[in-house]
Amino acid sequence: MNRLTALIFVILTILLPFGNSCQKAEKTEDMARGWVTAKDLQSYFATWDAETSDYEVNPYFAEKLDSLDASFTLRVFLGTWCPDSERELPRFMKIMHTLEKTKFNVFFYGLDRKQADKSGMREKFDIQLVPTFIVYKDDTEIGRIVESPEFSLEEDLFMICSRAK
Repeated sequence: MNRLTALIFVILTILLPFGNSCQKAEKTEDMARGWVTAKDLQSYFATWDAETSDYEVNPYFAEKLDSLDASFTLRVFLGTWCPDSERELPRFMKIMHTLEKTKFNVFFYGLDRKQADKSGMREKFDIQLVPTFIVYKDDTEIGRIVESPEFSLEEDLFMICSRAK
């Protein structure tokens, strides 16, 4: 009986950590599906505060974004399970809070790990990777930032918005 007890103990010691981490990942994956608010997002990402405080918004491009004459709509597709979303969303929110003038009407949509959703939003907006920031002017898509910006979020946003006619 001692050998059996020891064997069970060894098996549980090896498997228990894997079971806990799988449960945690599943919970994280399910946190944000569908339309979510900016306030809700802060609680979904563990590194939100660190990422927000560490990111330095480029004041030149923040000023350029503030100087835009038009208003824009952004649809942001994200995954709370996605490291790129975890990095870019806090940075994006810091940029939005840095702007003196509100030029952007922003909507957030969470996708699960398979990027599947019953409403068909992924297909409707042709989302291949997350995060995807889709910029609209007058209900017409004028550009996207997919997964990560080419230069920085604020610079890429300005370049997209400044091309709008």
